[in-house]
Amino acid sequence: AGNIFAQGETVERDAGVLCEQAIDSGKMLVVPNAAEDTTFSDSPTVRRGMVSYLGLPLVWPDGRAFGSICVMDSQANRYSARFERLITQFQEIINLHLALLFQQHELKERTRRDALTGACTRREFFETGRAELKRARRYGHPICVLLLEFDHFKHINDQYGHAAGDQVLKVLSRRVMDSLRSSDRYYRFGEEEFVIILPHSEIADAL
Repeated sequence: AGNIFAQGETVERDAGVLCEQAIDSGKMLVVPNAAEDTTFSDSPTVRRGMVSYLGLPLVWPDGRAFGSICVMDSQANRYSARFERLITQFQEIINLHLALLFQQHELKERTRRDALTGACTRREFFETGRAELKRARRYGHPICVLLLEFDHFKHINDQYGHAAGDQVLKVLSRRVMDSLRSSDRYYRFGEEEFVIILPHSEIADAL
């Protein structure tokens, strides 16, 4: 009969949709005949003609359920062990792909972000910074680039040690990032050298 829900259609949370139970329980849900089950008889799924359900939650790599994979039938169906094995295999494949996507994202973030300060890396500056400058030229909007160098940083490292120097960089960087807009970009260019790109900013605004 096809999908009983139209593409892009939404259903309010706690509306009694069968998938909610699978998501909330975190385990397989089998409902042979929801029309005869007082827990689900008023579900939007049942009202649209689907009375049996077999579903499993889909989870993020941290274990949080966010959705489900399921099969439904307009007839009562107890679903065989073969059905359960198949849907479990599909769930495992989807969860595995999600985990791989997250790993790829984390690896990309590590190349984009300086681990100590949270600023974007020098490499990221040459990639995204160049794109920002091209965009400013193309559309004729102002852009400012600030070059920052923290004074006496070598003295701090020599007198108090590199661990103390690292803490100084972290605190200073946090103060800088807290003062920026969401559209601004902050980069670590050298040991104590940083660059800020301020799109849509005149010199007076940057100052």
